[in-house]
Amino acid sequence: MQKNKFLFFHIFVTVSILLSIAYLEHLSTSWKEKIRVKKISIRGNITLQKNEILNFLDIENDSLLFSMSDIQFEKNVLRNLWVKNVKVEKNISFSEIQIKIEERKPIAMCVKNEIIYFDEDGFVMPQLEEREFLFPIINIQNDIIKKNCLSKKYENALKLLSIAKKDFPNTYEFISEIRVKNNGDVIVNSIENAVPIYFGKGNEASQLKNFYIFWSKVLKGKTVLDNIEFIDARFENEIVVKWKI
Repeated sequence: MQKNKFLFFHIFVTVSILLSIAYLEHLSTSWKEKIRVKKISIRGNITLQKNEILNFLDIENDSLLFSMSDIQFEKNVLRNLWVKNVKVEKNISFSEIQIKIEERKPIAMCVKNEIIYFDEDGFVMPQLEEREFLFPIINIQNDIIKKNCLSKKYENALKLLSIAKKDFPNTYEFISEIRVKNNGDVIVNSIENAVPIYFGKGNEASQLKNFYIFWSKVLKGKTVLDNIEFIDARFENEIVVKWKI
């Protein structure tokens, strides 16, 4: 008899605890569903303006904070092609949506029907309203851009530009246009006099280093482009220059 009483008491306590937890969860859910957005904060944007991110968020101040999941908010923000990564969190204490983004960084541009930009992965970014940026022009001729990305044909050219911008900024600023031959070789044109500079497929960092040493230490920045027909950096530890006669 005593065992039955103990068992009954144990069941009663267990059921009471479960019902209490369920009730508290219900209260918590009901309370959260009524919270409205009082603030939207954004971090990590450098090029993008706040409104250019909020336009894709699809929510306004005083909207219900839990009207959408964090994942859905993130998907909305990623519709902006200048956003590479995003993390959205809700701060219940301040009725706040916190957005942290990583922007795509353009390294090249081209002009077709309109100006478009490319990051190091070849991802396409549209021109932003009332803003223009100057980057080396990549000649994509009549190639079709699929799924907002350049084809692998331009992979070496983009890698060359990415390394140049990071490790050899003076060389990067020296580039006005970049083209890709069918065999994968890259031809860069200088800003002044449009002197062709040939880079081979692969070993981009080594070729850029050799060219940088040649330009900064051999020519020592002298203005001699008028006398150069082309420069060839495709050889290991060697730069070939053809001078105009």
